[in-house]
Amino acid sequence: MRKIFIKVLILLVLFSSCKKEPQVSVVQSFKFKTCIINIYDIFIGLYNGNECLYFVDKEKDIKIFDLQGNLFDSIPLRKIIYDFATKGDKISGGMQFVGKDSIFFNSNYRNYIGLINHKGDVLQTVCIDTILSDTKKLNNYYFSHISSANDFSSDILLYPHNNGNSSRNKGLQPPTLEFYEDFFATFYNMPYLLKIKDIFSTNPKYNFLINNYYKKISSVPYYIGGGGNNFKVINNNIFIFCQEKPLIFRYFGENYENVQIIEIKSDFTKIPEYIPTVKDVFGDLATNEKGFEKYDNIMKLRGRIPNIFYNKEKYYVLVGHELKNIEEFNKYGYVYRPFSVIVFDKNFKRQKEYPFAADTYKYPFAVMTSKGLIIQRKEQNLTPDNYGTQTFDLLEFN
Repeated sequence: MRKIFIKVLILLVLFSSCKKEPQVSVVQSFKFKTCIINIYDIFIGLYNGNECLYFVDKEKDIKIFDLQGNLFDSIPLRKIIYDFATKGDKISGGMQFVGKDSIFFNSNYRNYIGLINHKGDVLQTVCIDTILSDTKKLNNYYFSHISSANDFSSDILLYPHNNGNSSRNKGLQPPTLEFYEDFFATFYNMPYLLKIKDIFSTNPKYNFLINNYYKKISSVPYYIGGGGNNFKVINNNIFIFCQEKPLIFRYFGENYENVQIIEIKSDFTKIPEYIPTVKDVFGDLATNEKGFEKYDNIMKLRGRIPNIFYNKEKYYVLVGHELKNIEEFNKYGYVYRPFSVIVFDKNFKRQKEYPFAADTYKYPFAVMTSKGLIIQRKEQNLTPDNYGTQTFDLLEFN
């Protein structure tokens, strides 16, 4: 009996020693001399049949590079910037391709959509409010469309942001607690998405999708900060990143009528539930803004789910780690904090989690390419020669 026990023990030791721990290796590094210091956004897309990265500087242009670091094209944005400025607005930076030559841009808060070509010429602009038949309940909200550089679609998916601060600045409503309670009660009851088909035609069609999304998070209206929860479309599925709970909502079906709620658990950080009431945030607005400052500080430190990717029948969920205090936030911010990549199979069965130390990668600047996931590395040892050079690492997860 003793011999059998020893043999079993040896087998267990051997099995545990052979078990592979999650490891990440850098397969290849890519350098792009964009001459852009503060990049607004990065997209992956096709250009003349080549897989390319699109670097967006919303104050100037879009630079297009292949994965060998060659600059293919530069699209000036000064004309669409000027067009929106004449309307009292500015571009948000989000973009979506229409066919192979044209690009949608949405404005920041006055609900304009602009169409430009690769030369930067403004082909058309239209205000979303003129398309909707009833805007009375929506005129304090602005719409932001999905950013998808390789979508090549003329259909636009948009979601409403809360626009309370702009309403205050315009003098449309007094900055009172009652105003905000009414404002967020309306936002709470709104559909999550607006879909517009053929927006520049003489007869554009629209419909609202995903009703009662925020009601799945809370049974009563609450403060929906940061313009609501962001979303992404993968394989005709809409993934919404919940900022109040550690959840991703997957909507699917012909009209996105079906939903799967995916709980995200990390071994390295907490993503605690946080659903503040409007009174929590704006209850002291008449005397000070300590309620909002408290909310803002909590959100700065909380763990978060900023993105999801899909490649070769696996999902990759990025999770920003919780920070200890404001001093840590001042050091790492949202961009350089520690994070994890959690890998799921195609059915969302959790497989492995890969942690990354702080101050190494700009983890929100991650893109899924045909080769795999690439993440932008933090600039090191800046010199006049490498200033404005963006470095990305292609990562392999085993």
